[in-house]
Amino acid sequence: MNKAYADLGNSSLKIICSDFDEATYMRIDLTARDIKPRLKDYISDKGISKIAVATVAPHKYENILSNLPAEINFIERTKLFEDMGLQYKGSPPGIDRLLNIRHILRERLFPAVVADIGSAVN
Repeated sequence: MNKAYADLGNSSLKIICSDFDEATYMRIDLTARDIKPRLKDYISDKGISKIAVATVAPHKYENILSNLPAEINFIERTKLFEDMGLQYKGSPPGIDRLLNIRHILRERLFPAVVADIGSAVN
């Protein structure tokens, strides 16, 4: 029984499995047509039974998160990190940064700066 954590934004669903020794990460574009089958496959493959989802508008995406083979619980973003035993200063980081943070901690690669250099960076 694995627990997963997800961050549901305006354009994507980012989900990570809680077994950080063998962490897996998946990002699904919310405009894609095959969201539900891909999400079901990921949940089944990883043996996920519960997913804690941080989102500002849970009802907006009910259709995506309904009838999945895992229990879905919506929680505040700050509670997501507390539940994972992580502390932060300022705004909570996106869940996609968690894998980077956990890797740095596990491999003792500090001091370190974890930054998001994505398509929005010019």
